[in-house]
This record gives sequence, C-alpha cells and structure tokens, in this order.
Amino acid sequence: MEPLDQPNPTQSPPPFVSFMLYLILGALVGALVGGGVAVGIGMAMGFDISTMTSPGENNLPVRTFLRLSNLFSHLFTFTVPALLLVILFYKRRTLSFLQLDKWPSGVFIAMGILWVFVSFPFAQLLYWLNRQLPLPDSLLTMEESATRLLETLMTMNSPWELLLNIVVVGVVPAIGE
Repeated sequence: MEPLDQPNPTQSPPPFVSFMLYLILGALVGALVGGGVAVGIGMAMGFDISTMTSPGENNLPVRTFLRLSNLFSHLFTFTVPALLLVILFYKRRTLSFLQLDKWPSGVFIAMGILWVFVSFPFAQLLYWLNRQLPLPDSLLTMEESATRLLETLMTMNSPWELLLNIVVVGVVPAIGE
C-alpha cells in the first residue's frame, strides 16, 4: 500500500488540471491560427505587413481590417478553444456546464448592473493615475501608438461600422471570456 502523500506516476491528472492544460495549449494554437487569418485578411485586402502592424491612415479599409483581425484573433484565441474543450470534456452536459440551459436570476442581473456603475468611477481613477505617471519616451511612444490604434478602431462613419464594432468589441469578447 502506498502512502497518501506520495504521488502515483501512473495516475492520470485530475480533469481540471488536464482541462486547463488543454485550454492553454488551445489558446496558444488558436492565437497562431487567428494571427494567420488576420495576416491573410490583410494580404487579401492589399496591405503589406508594415501597414498591418502599424496602420498610419484612418480610412474604411484600414478600420475594416483592424476590426476583422481583432474579431478572428479573439475568436481563435479564446472562444473556439474554450468551446471545443467544453464539448470534448462535457459532451452531453455542454449546455448545463455553460449554464445556458437556464436564465440568470434577477439578483445576478441587478448585481451586474450595479457592478458596472460602481466600477466605472474606479476605472476612471486608475486611468487618471496612469496618465500622471512619468514614463520614458519609449513607453510614451508605445502608448501614443496604442491610442491612435484605438481611435482608428473606434471611428465609425456608418451604421454597419457601428454594428461590426458592437460584435467585435462587445459580443465576441463577452462570449469568449
């Protein structure tokens, strides 16, 4: 009889550990696939690699590319690996595991809405504190680049761009996370 504190090398890892390992592996592979799809979309739209990594213009093709690459990157990095693993591990209980077989209670909905209102001022405070930090020029350049990229992504000149932004920024990340 083996002592309880000694690990048994022939014993398989618990389902949670193997699930998490597969999820991390799936996210890494998905990130590569999503990045490849994004590069493929950029090439199909006539962009070269330098334009894809640092778009200088704010026109419709650039905005569309940024939204689509963000969409596919997020889908393949987070959503697809998680859903595939849930289906693989929980075959017939997929809906119950994801708790999609019932509506959330009113208390949880109210708590979610309250959380948004309570956390928003805190997030604004953190943003203000971040702006007060003295940063080296290299980090300031990176932050300015990220701000320009975000401004480009958030520029919307038609209802279709608004709809695509809602899907890319709101719906897909909510499902994936």
